[in-house]
Amino acid sequence: MYPPEVAGFQYRGQLDFKKRFFGAYASQVQAMGSVDGVSLPCSGPCHNPTSDEADEHRASLEDERRRRRMISNRESARRSRMRKQSLLDELRSQVVYLRAMNRRLIDEVNHVLEEQDRILQENAWLREEASDLQKKLHDMQVEITSAAPRAPYQA
Repeated sequence: MYPPEVAGFQYRGQLDFKKRFFGAYASQVQAMGSVDGVSLPCSGPCHNPTSDEADEHRASLEDERRRRRMISNRESARRSRMRKQSLLDELRSQVVYLRAMNRRLIDEVNHVLEEQDRILQENAWLREEASDLQKKLHDMQVEITSAAPRAPYQA
């Protein structure tokens, strides 16, 4: 029996087996070969224009993704270099600031040490002068006591 007339039923119009059976996948089924009405997958390279177009479209999408990813990576690397440069600039300015601060502190320490030396010398001079004055006072007290007239002794 021929498909239009099976078991007493008569089909009107064309029977589109692939479209009815495969539905949304009918275009993919067209990419397959056919032997005696049975659909088989293509065993070699399929030369169907829709398959080639799909491959080209897929390759085009992959190229576009790859291009976008490359651009994104370049931009990310640029931002990373900018952050690194900014950090280096900040660190360099901190080095300059800290070196200047270190010089100021060293100068201040040297000034304080010089002042300490001056004060120690002055203190030593004042101690020596105090000692001399103590000695003079003692000598004067001895002189006063020895030179003072003694009153007659009354018994």
